[in-house]
Amino acid sequence: MLGCFNKIYPVKDAFDGTLEPVFDVCFCNWIGERDWYRIIDEIERDLNCVSNGKRGLFTDFLAWVKRALKHTSVITVEGNL
Repeated sequence: MLGCFNKIYPVKDAFDGTLEPVFDVCFCNWIGERDWYRIIDEIERDLNCVSNGKRGLFTDFLAWVKRALKHTSVITVEGNL
């Protein structure tokens, strides 16, 4: 899934507007609604290329993100590598 996130960068930080050149795998990534829809498109495009186990995870994640975006315009993803 990280590859799908990486494809949309660089993005504008949804919290403070600074340009974020890459997905930060070690800290918080403030991602705005417009960029989330770009991530959703990338994940949906890759669904047929992933194993069944990952497909279930990706499908559940997409459903969660779509529901969350009905209630917020920013979702923070925390890198933890």
